[in-house]
Amino acid sequence: MNEDDRPADAIEVPDAPPVPGLTFRRYRGDEDIPRFHAVFEAIKETDGVSWTETLEDFQNEYSHMVNTDVERDIVAVEVDGQMIGYYRQYWVRELDGTYSYRAFEVLLPSWRGKGIRRTMLSMIERRAREVAKGHTDATKKMITTWTWPGDEPRQEVLKEHGFTPLRYFFEMLRDLREPIEDRPLPEGIEVRPVPPEDYRKVFDAANEALSDHWAAREWTDVDFDQFLKDPTFSPDLWVIGYDGDEVAGNVVNWINEAENEEFQRKWGYTEIISVRRPYRGKGLAKALVTRSMVRLRDLGMEHANLGVDSENPSGAMGLYTGLGYKPVKTWTILHKLLEE
Repeated sequence: MNEDDRPADAIEVPDAPPVPGLTFRRYRGDEDIPRFHAVFEAIKETDGVSWTETLEDFQNEYSHMVNTDVERDIVAVEVDGQMIGYYRQYWVRELDGTYSYRAFEVLLPSWRGKGIRRTMLSMIERRAREVAKGHTDATKKMITTWTWPGDEPRQEVLKEHGFTPLRYFFEMLRDLREPIEDRPLPEGIEVRPVPPEDYRKVFDAANEALSDHWAAREWTDVDFDQFLKDPTFSPDLWVIGYDGDEVAGNVVNWINEAENEEFQRKWGYTEIISVRRPYRGKGLAKALVTRSMVRLRDLGMEHANLGVDSENPSGAMGLYTGLGYKPVKTWTILHKLLEE
């Protein structure tokens, strides 16, 4: 591509590899979202992606961006005008004062091994360092990203760029065709349908209960709106423990029909499992999770899925394994510390 043929929103990248026609350009808003989604779909088989994100999922995510400068934090990568990759980054202030500059980059398999991903990572790091200069109250600053089984080649490039493992999360499955033991609710707690006026109450209770988890941050009104508009939002499947009008604990369940169809499976999700501090140690989590499993089983699901921090301080791993969940995959959070 000649200089005259470059788009007006092209970004000058002095260290870009000498790939003919290669262009890095700025995000063009809604018109780019289907292109990003198409690139994501194209990497799935090669990279072992075992979950579904529909175009609607992408649209919901990109319409709820925070701490993101859309002019500088989202970049499309093209060759001769055809999109071959993209990246997005944003920052999060965690409750302990850590600033996490989170990033995720995607590149089509046929364009790997040419130095393009390394350039993307360098761009991400330069931008993160620029943004980090304004965060003078930080206790720690780091770039973070995540990988999964099947994504090892990308993980190797990340490690070459200075990223190291920070935390491991387990994806766990529970076979719902196996017996499910009934667990009693603590005295004074009842499970009942959740009316729309309680959706925010459930959201806020989970925010409170999960605030002592690793990398926790404050959930916002934007997060709540994204939660409500998620394509899998299914309050009729939730199992919520009430103490009078107070929410004591949650299991926010859903079924991703598109994912089940794509991967020919019958899974439901038992997630955002949380119990507020005054109600802990009474067996409430076990009671809510077992009721969630029964609810999903009765809808024809064969497995329940959840994700858990391998170092969760509340003993979540023991809770879930005791209920029959088994680890099936390990996700890795990678980080690169930003030194002043």
